[in-house]
Formats: sequence, structure tokens, C-alpha cells
Amino acid sequence: MLRDKNLRLGQLQCTIYDFEKYDDVLPPHVHDESTAHITICCKGSVEVKTVEWTKTLEAGNIVEFFAGQHHSIHALEPNSRIINIPKQYTP
Repeated sequence: MLRDKNLRLGQLQCTIYDFEKYDDVLPPHVHDESTAHITICCKGSVEVKTVEWTKTLEAGNIVEFFAGQHHSIHALEPNSRIINIPKQYTP
């Protein structure tokens, strides 16, 4: 089961996603300019898919998403964790 938790670091609002099981998924979605983000794999490994490419992220790897870029994230290991950090500060 995919679990999410909001994390506030000063004025920065991030989201942590914990993928409890292999193949838990953050379903395909898209962001606008105000919600585009980077994703850091903190633990385990995940597969990131866009229309243009597919990448495997392991702990410590980072990927950048742009406004209008459809993407999804699948866990490749149980207990994987990612954190999404917005690229634009919105108070």
C-alpha cells in the first residue's frame, strides 16, 4: 500500500511517499508550473516512467519533472521511499 505524508521544512512543503510492497504505484499524473517537482529516492528503488523515458532510481538518485510531463512511479523493492520537492515556492 502506498502511503503519503506531507512534510514542512520551514516554508518548503514536501511529500514523502512510502511504497510498502513491491509494485506499489503512484499512478500516472501531471503537474502544472506551480506543482512541478524533483523526486529523490531515499530508500530502496523505484521505476519512473514518462511518455519519453523510463528510469530506475536507487537510493540517492534524483529525477526532475517538468510542467505538463505525465509520469508514474512504481516500487521495485518493498519499503522503498521517495520524497517530492516542489521546484517553485508557493506560500
